[in-house]
Amino acid sequence: MFKELEPILSETYGVIVYQEQVMKIASAIGGYTLGGADILRRAMGKKKVEVMAEQKEIFIKGAKTQNFDQKKAAELFDLMAYFAGYGFNKSHSTAYALIAYHTAYLKANYPAEFMAALISHETNDPDKLTFYLQEIKDMEIKTIPPNVNSSEIQFKANNNNEILFGLQGIKNVGIAALESIIEIRKEKLFIDLMDFCKRVDLRTVNKRVIESLVYSGAMDTFPGNRAQKVAELDKIIKIAINAKKEAATGQTSLFSTTKSTNNGNKSIEDVYTFAPLEDWSDKEKLEKEKEIAGFYLSSHPLENYPILKWLDVTKFQDGLELVKGNIKKEPFVTCYGLMQTIRVIRTKKGDLMAFAQFEDFSGHAELIIFPSTYKKTETMLNEYNIFIIKGFVDIASTNKCKIKVNELIPVETFASSVKIQSLNLKLPSIVNESTIAQLKEKIIKEGNTQEGNKTSLKIMFQENNRNFILEHKNKVIYNSDNLKCIEKLGVKIQVII
Repeated sequence: MFKELEPILSETYGVIVYQEQVMKIASAIGGYTLGGADILRRAMGKKKVEVMAEQKEIFIKGAKTQNFDQKKAAELFDLMAYFAGYGFNKSHSTAYALIAYHTAYLKANYPAEFMAALISHETNDPDKLTFYLQEIKDMEIKTIPPNVNSSEIQFKANNNNEILFGLQGIKNVGIAALESIIEIRKEKLFIDLMDFCKRVDLRTVNKRVIESLVYSGAMDTFPGNRAQKVAELDKIIKIAINAKKEAATGQTSLFSTTKSTNNGNKSIEDVYTFAPLEDWSDKEKLEKEKEIAGFYLSSHPLENYPILKWLDVTKFQDGLELVKGNIKKEPFVTCYGLMQTIRVIRTKKGDLMAFAQFEDFSGHAELIIFPSTYKKTETMLNEYNIFIIKGFVDIASTNKCKIKVNELIPVETFASSVKIQSLNLKLPSIVNESTIAQLKEKIIKEGNTQEGNKTSLKIMFQENNRNFILEHKNKVIYNSDNLKCIEKLGVKIQVII
């Protein structure tokens, strides 16, 4: 465009990267003084329409004075203005590059330590916490559930490439309480809930704190189930308080629950015995975990449906990324998620529609269910809570994924109601005859069945660093149980719907 730009942009291969380059271009082409060029840089950063229009006129006039083509000068100004949306000064760019290099090195060479530090920094943001926990899982790093006898305040990596859940991620448990617990357990580990209550300061580690630890599973290694611990917590705290008073006054109760027998310098303590009580269901446990930590700890309701991890779908977080930038057409996506809440309203025409909050392993999304779709799905929304979702991502929302729903399919009815386009099986890098034999045995056999249960089959494998795809000449019958067996052989499964 201008040969005068070559010495200015040569180090960045002709691309405007630094703010200093904008100032030099303004000086070389527009005839700006360095002070005037700095005013232009600030005006571009503020993006004020009136100021930009005034500066463009000054730039073009200055270019004309220096015998440059006015049309090209106008194009150059627009290019500089576009750059202002993402440019940095050179020192900032250098600092960011160095930080990016350091973090990339740490993530590549110390993944567990890096992710533990990152997730510790985001414990107050459930969405980010959920996203990073899923990324940890995708990196095949195991997250060890919270445990009052081993967890630290922050998330921490151990020598087995695992991350210990940080106790600060549990709601209603303050730093003072955690510091007290960790300091006391240095003497010796806690034996059971009674031992815990007798040794901690119950003014700091109060009933609410202990309940939160129980709900999170941080006391699962103690005798008794979660329901028993919560049901008898008041009684245990009362006994512990009395024991503390007796110890302070030197008295011993005839009915004390703790006895000591000499064994050298050690004492043997009786473990508190709970009254029989059935534990909470898995659903109740997960609901309590979600309430107390903002996400599910021991597992996730979506994990109860293996079919979901095989689906070739868009994650909510990826759906949000699709609409970032200057796009004009709403992208169509297929997702799945767990419904958390739903709000039904009546439109001005008197029709019912709904706004539902959903979550998947990557984060959260809001589903907009318009009257025509709501009418078809109202019964299902009352009966089920995990759905496969088809719809368009709202391009007007760039801070939260919003999906305008076309279709909702309960995962429980998936096999019978959804036509699968293709079943793709990717073989492991090392395949022996035994694996092939088992695969042939478990591959769904052809047979007489409803057309809706048939699908095409593709087998993908690598040989001599080349990728191959074999497609079965006939359609095969879809069978979820057989796919589970196939997955155990190290075969990756992808279901295209």
